[in-house]
Amino acid sequence: MLSRRAVARHNGFPLPRRPLHHQSTRHIQTANVTDVDIARLASQPLHPLTLADLCKHGHPPLSEQALLNSANFTLSLLPARLAHRIQSLRSLPYIVVANPNVSKIHSNYVHSLSTLLPYASRRIETLKDEIAFTAVMADLVQTHNNTISILARGFLEARKYITALEVTRFLDEHLRARIGTRLIAEQHIALHFSSQPHNPLHSSAPPKNLEVEESSYIGVIVNALTRKPA
Repeated sequence: MLSRRAVARHNGFPLPRRPLHHQSTRHIQTANVTDVDIARLASQPLHPLTLADLCKHGHPPLSEQALLNSANFTLSLLPARLAHRIQSLRSLPYIVVANPNVSKIHSNYVHSLSTLLPYASRRIETLKDEIAFTAVMADLVQTHNNTISILARGFLEARKYITALEVTRFLDEHLRARIGTRLIAEQHIALHFSSQPHNPLHSSAPPKNLEVEESSYIGVIVNALTRKPA
């Protein structure tokens, strides 16, 4: 049984490239983030993320419409999640938020929200928009790579102004929120690269005499595990 990558090599198909992770953020459109934007988005209830949410767009390779649905679902979740994190950071004592490390994380969240606001008032309806949106997701993931360690350093430096219990509570909540946000973004990125419009492996059918191994992944989710009883 041959994998899709092996089939590609056998037939001379080009292997899929992943340029978005290396794309310069200079080409990502941003919008000014106001306090009104943050308050409006933070007032929205957070959608509780489930495994069904992450798998509901189907098994890759996704069609163009399913991929656009994934992008719009991702867009419906992330602005409010980012705004909630900004509000949470702003609820800390001012002298703590003024710490350079904590302030950096606050700025990172504002930046990520600024990259999503241009899409907030419309739907993603074309592959061109979806490609640009996926670049935004890659930027979001990269921007928040070291969030917890930077926050922990900032809290350590500001330990005179915040109790250890307050730090623990904040970091626990922030870690849970960050995992969910990152999972949402990475799920769409993975679906993007494994979908029909963007993956040359799916644009041509493999030879009939070759059996292609079906991937057990739906994006970043191992589908084989979700079908097994606990």
